[in-house]
Amino acid sequence: KVLYIDFELSEASSWDRLHKIIDALGLGTDCLENIAIWSLKGQATTLDNLADKIIRKCKANGFDVVILDPIYKVLFGDENSASDMGKFTNQLDRIAAEAGVSVIYCHHHSKGAQGNKKSLDRGSGSGVFSRDADAIIDIIELEVPQKVIDQNADKKDDRGFRIEITTREFLNPETFYIWFSYPLHKFDTTGSLAKLHAAGDIEAKGNRKSADEKRAEEIEKRYEEI
Repeated sequence: KVLYIDFELSEASSWDRLHKIIDALGLGTDCLENIAIWSLKGQATTLDNLADKIIRKCKANGFDVVILDPIYKVLFGDENSASDMGKFTNQLDRIAAEAGVSVIYCHHHSKGAQGNKKSLDRGSGSGVFSRDADAIIDIIELEVPQKVIDQNADKKDDRGFRIEITTREFLNPETFYIWFSYPLHKFDTTGSLAKLHAAGDIEAKGNRKSADEKRAEEIEKRYEEI
């Protein structure tokens, strides 16, 4: 049983996403019986204030997994301080231990190009995040030329990603690649994504204009029209 705590979306938006995924997979709604969504958009507090409520809810409902998405909404202290983030991750450990659950959280990359960094170093803030987790699944977007999309993807607006997994106690799985073809993520079986660089990297500049570049061109165009 999974408790999904969403700090960014309303409950209606979260359920809408899940139903679209289920429909795309051709599954029935029975698979939702073990998923509970707790939307705290606009109500979130810091994790030290929220932990006891999460523990009580997990014990009362027999949850096995808690997902916190994303954690920047419940951080306390300085994100770049190892001491402060140590206290934060201690709260995650307390939830896991006292509620008897696995804790999964979503954390964002730091600003700027990420492809030339090790996957463990991409997370925003203190290095505590890379040292504390038992398993890290890093998802990084690739610069995919339109030609590659046209030849290998399902739809013209599909996006490509690289997945790197680092584990504390087990052999790390091999890096793999996926397409995001709304609303599903699908394994890349063509091998075309493995040859590409991460979005924003200097090596990828010739592949496709980044979102930032497109926005800049649009702003410049509108400014000239004024």
